[in-house]
Amino acid sequence: LVREPNWSVVAGDMSADLRTLTGLLSLVWCEPWQVRTAPTQCALLPPRVPDPRPSPPYWSDDRNDPDPHHEALPDWVTGAWDRIGRDRSLSTALASWHEGLLLTPSHPSFAHVAFVGAIENLASSAMFGQLVLDSVGAGAGSTKRFWAMVDLEATPEEAANLRAWKVDEKRGATAHGGGLHGIEQIYGAAILLEWVPSDAPGGVGRLDLSPSDPVANFLFRVLPTVQDIARRLLTRALGGDPAS
Repeated sequence: LVREPNWSVVAGDMSADLRTLTGLLSLVWCEPWQVRTAPTQCALLPPRVPDPRPSPPYWSDDRNDPDPHHEALPDWVTGAWDRIGRDRSLSTALASWHEGLLLTPSHPSFAHVAFVGAIENLASSAMFGQLVLDSVGAGAGSTKRFWAMVDLEATPEEAANLRAWKVDEKRGATAHGGGLHGIEQIYGAAILLEWVPSDAPGGVGRLDLSPSDPVANFLFRVLPTVQDIARRLLTRALGGDPAS
């Protein structure tokens, strides 16, 4: 006797797989893929492509869309499914990194918490767990484990910048005290730029972020660096090449 599967259980498993898929697609192309339609029973609700989101006011569309460009997924993505199934740390880290990507445009401070959390989760993974243990020893706190992970992937310049930016303190200020470092409290304000003269004689200077603008430096230096290092570590843990 074969019983009908429990849909609530099946839907939960399918939703988890769909979330993993969106996370992997986001990781490969560094684009925030999102689930728009949850798994449903076709007999009760026939599947369909969701209606497109309405265009912004005064949007002009000449309908001359470019031809689609097909790009194959890297070979390592197939094996990543098995790794995620065997190692819950990878699943948690991938979901946390994906959440950070989704949060970045409007909630960058909490995106930072998610990216740092992804790195901390990877410190317990099969790929990095022993390396971190050898580096900081048993019983080390999350801060030491985080920096051990950073040192495994970051260039010396990146690692020095992250320490100078005190990214672990920024994460703690948000997670434990609600501290905001990005545009959350000044949405719509202008980002300050200043003129930097050229070091070369007769050279042309350039506009750059003002050191006196902590919001701009967090948005365009701190957060992208933490996001990228977390992405590279995740790619390594899932069997890919971070440089590709």
